[in-house]
Amino acid sequence: MKNEMHELFLAALRFFYRKFKQDGGSQLELAKKLGITNSYLSSVVSGARKASLELQNRIANTLFGPYDKFLAVGRRIKEGLEPLEEAPAEPFDSIERLLAQLTYYVLGHQRIEKELALSREKYRDISLTSGDMIFEVDPDLTITYVAGRVEEVMERSPQELIGKKFTDFLNEAEIKRIHYLIKESIRNKSIINTVLTITEDQQQKYRHAIAKPVFSSDGGFLGFRGTYRDITKRKKLEKALEQQNWLLQVAIDTIDNCAFVISDADNNVLKWNLEYQRLFNHSKEVLKTRDTQKYIEETRAKTTDPEQYDLDVKQALRSKKVTVHTYQLLGGKVIERKVIPLYKDNVLIGRIAHIKNI
Repeated sequence: MKNEMHELFLAALRFFYRKFKQDGGSQLELAKKLGITNSYLSSVVSGARKASLELQNRIANTLFGPYDKFLAVGRRIKEGLEPLEEAPAEPFDSIERLLAQLTYYVLGHQRIEKELALSREKYRDISLTSGDMIFEVDPDLTITYVAGRVEEVMERSPQELIGKKFTDFLNEAEIKRIHYLIKESIRNKSIINTVLTITEDQQQKYRHAIAKPVFSSDGGFLGFRGTYRDITKRKKLEKALEQQNWLLQVAIDTIDNCAFVISDADNNVLKWNLEYQRLFNHSKEVLKTRDTQKYIEETRAKTTDPEQYDLDVKQALRSKKVTVHTYQLLGGKVIERKVIPLYKDNVLIGRIAHIKNI
């Protein structure tokens, strides 16, 4: 059938190719339309090279129309009939339709195979470069598949994991929590996104798990598919930063007679101490915003000369040097405000304001 189909295709191709050239078209023009070289097209027309089914389909649609109709013209030429005269419904039309369906099936199969190969390659590349372990578990949470950074994440080989339950590596508290998350995920058909705490050799380790529930076409639960990442280093760094932040806050809170406000280059307040809160008695709502502009606005409303205060603030924000200015609050306090811009590698990264009641 393949040889017969090619014969019919070649007969139709030569017929429509001649017609294309008689209508003013050129071989080079047709080759460009098809996305192939001039010499390749020439060898296909002559029969020296056999075009792929995908290319045959493109040629048919470019020169005439649907592939089955194109083949029907080839059959009429082979039978010595008028190429473009309407053929009887039987038997030729049914044969051409069958040949066309076979062609589309082969083309579709080739396309699916190509897409699957690309998907497998992308899947493999992602699993190897993402830093994650990819896993699948069945409804009983038994591990059925692992790939990617398995040994780096789990410190075990894939062979040691297959057949084990996912919960075998969790403590009782985490098992209870993960069962609740699984129940909610299945009920809501939602993704689990959580950090699990694991104790091994008296050391705490942390894993970030993202898992999607998998269901059959009739809604039956089949298990989970997802990724697993070791984030122990990140969690330890976060904990160390939290401790350092806490120590810094305690340190500036213990400084008497001097209020501090530390902001970044975008005027977001990073730190303020208790003396600052006592000095200006800002509302909790304003303090929570961490917005320097709102802090300034509330302070401005408490000064005896708001216009001068505005000028001093603008000067401090524009200046690359330390600025010092004083202003009086409505209650009688005289405030000295010293603003120190902080530069690193000639780039502004923030400011520190020292504020005193003088």
